Amino acid sequence: MAAWLVGGVNVETDTIHSAFDAQVRELGDKTGCWKRERNAWADISWKRWQRESRVLAGTLRSYGVRAGDGVLLVSGTRYEWMLAQIALSRLGAFTLSISPGHLDRGDLVGAELVALKPKPKVLIADGPGVLRHFLADGKLVGDLRHVVYFDTRTTTEGEGPDWVLDDLVGWPIDNAYEALDMVLERPDADELLKSEPKPKKLTKPLRTRVYSAGSRGVPRAVTLTHSTLLTTAKGLKEVLVAGPRDLQLLGLPLCHAVGQVYALAGILSGMVTAFVGEPGQLIDSMAELHPTIVVTVPRVYERIYTHVLSFAEATNPLKRAFFSWAVDVGKEASRSRQEKAELGGFDRLKGAVADRFVFRRLKAIFGRRPRYFVSAGGPLSAHVASFFDAAGAPILESYGTTALAGVSHIGRPDDYRIGTAGRALPGVLCRIGDNGEIWVKHSDEGLDGEWFKTGDSGSIDHQGYLTVDLRMADRITTSDGETFVPRSLEEELRAHPAIDHLLIFGDQRPFLTALVTLDAETLRRWGQIHQMAEKELSELTQSSQAYLLVKGIIDRNNREQRAAMVIKKFVVLETNFSIAKGELNDFREPRTKQIAANYRTVLDSFYDEVF
Repeated sequence: MAAWLVGGVNVETDTIHSAFDAQVRELGDKTGCWKRERNAWADISWKRWQRESRVLAGTLRSYGVRAGDGVLLVSGTRYEWMLAQIALSRLGAFTLSISPGHLDRGDLVGAELVALKPKPKVLIADGPGVLRHFLADGKLVGDLRHVVYFDTRTTTEGEGPDWVLDDLVGWPIDNAYEALDMVLERPDADELLKSEPKPKKLTKPLRTRVYSAGSRGVPRAVTLTHSTLLTTAKGLKEVLVAGPRDLQLLGLPLCHAVGQVYALAGILSGMVTAFVGEPGQLIDSMAELHPTIVVTVPRVYERIYTHVLSFAEATNPLKRAFFSWAVDVGKEASRSRQEKAELGGFDRLKGAVADRFVFRRLKAIFGRRPRYFVSAGGPLSAHVASFFDAAGAPILESYGTTALAGVSHIGRPDDYRIGTAGRALPGVLCRIGDNGEIWVKHSDEGLDGEWFKTGDSGSIDHQGYLTVDLRMADRITTSDGETFVPRSLEEELRAHPAIDHLLIFGDQRPFLTALVTLDAETLRRWGQIHQMAEKELSELTQSSQAYLLVKGIIDRNNREQRAAMVIKKFVVLETNFSIAKGELNDFREPRTKQIAANYRTVLDSFYDEVF
């Protein structure tokens, strides 16, 4: 069918379902994705994926959903999320994509979401753990009339027993609530497919509303067109050089723009995509599925790095020395690759020895097939990126803002620089504006178009590589009047495997302070070495030995800093930061403002004796 334009909207290329259907015509019965099913992976063909999206679209149409109507999609990352988005695109519906974490943390309130225009009529959700946010006096709030849920049971940390649909007091168990597996197996599914109406000509672009991660406060709503999402996905497809032979392991939240564009890039390139809902499942999934590309949050790479270093530290001195030698050899090879320089024969020999006896074991964790990794959703520590690259497992760091569909910059598989977010995607312009702030926009807006001010500080080198410092609001002005970004100093200290998180505070204060959390696995191993294996984790974190361990790490770093950059006081927290308390966002990145509020008494106490 020839592409046609109405109101500037190309229905062949500017809607999610049209882009998807184009791949189905090419790849048909081949595997399109993998879904997690009863603790095992099941493959889904492109044709099955398409059929299920059409059945779901037909069911939603029977609920009264029409073009332009709002539908709430509240779910974590899973096959069913993408299935629902494709189905909603078929109907021309307006998707309101919500993170379950925003509801659990109280960032967003169900009663307020259903009042948004266009008022949603249908809720598609993970399960009852989400649905309870949209009940009042036993009834659905607002204009909601129907619910499709993915799981009949769901467990949320801290809730206690599983929530079961029948357990929710006051719920009428009728056809207003349907499980997705029942929808897809309904006896009239074939009739739904036969009666599917022909696509109507669009008069305006299809849209979806997403929310920012809310790292520095209340999540910000952004409305994106399918065209914008697909344009960004096409840019990723162009630079990632992937195709039907690749398997992408996707561990990003699909409720956010950045997760959606990587999923769409997988569809546009014909890649097989495996959707991983929990970062903790990602390492096991690599060993099970043997992906060629892994896309996830920096936190996952940091934990792998920490655990490898912790394991190496626990070996005998000879093995530790050999491990350090191998890492140094790998880093030298990494520098040569980035500078596109040739290694000498002896250096290649050393690299082969390091790979054979050290890095090959590490690569086995990754499933042995990854061509590269991608880090998205937050800043990646240069220490972590350098280590992975030394092991021959390069991580391409990406950067973006929700307003521009989540990704504006990324390193290329054959052209990346550690410590940078790479160069701009095709079709994206970037400049450094006032006070070092990063400004971006799409090139089709022209040179006179309005720049989007990201609120992040950074710099661009002469080759176009973007270095991102941090949110400008997180800058600290020290006692000597100099302003600095704490990220680099925090990264240096977090490079030690015992430290999980370390956040520096002290803006407009007499000196710098820090909140520290410790890595549980490393701490338990450390406790065994120091004859404290019988102690509980909370006892270990609050022990004098743990305090002295952290003090030694900070003191060594302090000796290399000028006076105003010295961390004079710190506290080791008994528990780690958590999503439930609003201290981590959906990308597992610290929400500095919320953490400062939660620990305001502790932070203020550091200065009680200062007059």
